[in-house]
Amino acid sequence: MALNYVIAIAGASGSGKTALRKRLVKESSVPICELPIDHYYRDQTDIPKSVREKTNYDEPAAIDAGLFSQHVKALRRGEPISRPTYDFNEHTRNGTVLVEPKPFVIIEGIFALHPEIYQEEGLYDLGIFVNTPERTCVARRFRRDTVERGRSAESVYEQLVTTVFPGYDHHVAPTREHADFQIYWDGNMDNVVENLKHLVAGVSCRRELEKQLQMLDE
Repeated sequence: MALNYVIAIAGASGSGKTALRKRLVKESSVPICELPIDHYYRDQTDIPKSVREKTNYDEPAAIDAGLFSQHVKALRRGEPISRPTYDFNEHTRNGTVLVEPKPFVIIEGIFALHPEIYQEEGLYDLGIFVNTPERTCVARRFRRDTVERGRSAESVYEQLVTTVFPGYDHHVAPTREHADFQIYWDGNMDNVVENLKHLVAGVSCRRELEKQLQMLDE
């Protein structure tokens, strides 16, 4: 049995994946470590910034899937990892952070359920796909990229049209079929969060019971 339970959350950019992950981590009664796939975009330090600025973040090949898979497996074995950190303003990595294994791992990103990223069956225990109206996703994407990342509205619109929308249609939307269940965003995620908190608590209790039974058998 793996030492932890891995939950993967996928969906469109701006669908609410990150908000769901953060609420689960904050409100759950058990320890959870976070693994946002955004930090696994490939290192481009040796590439001129003028070229890096044209990076297509909406295709799976932009992700270092090998490193990501290695790190998930290490966490499942109970080993700490040095997770990369990615700077979207500079379009490259800018360091690493230590991530300690915990009983639960939440993976989140547009490609979280893409076969090229998780690479093999059994890497996750639960897959979730977040469905959100396109208008809501676009509004959130505009707000994030203009306010948090300092980009112009024109550049954000161009990226949406040239890579984000096509990338979603070709690479993200089809991964719904790999989800164990889908969430339909209706403006309020309270019920979803509560249900997932109960699931996490239930899995935690079951695993503790299995551990106790195993000790009795020894």
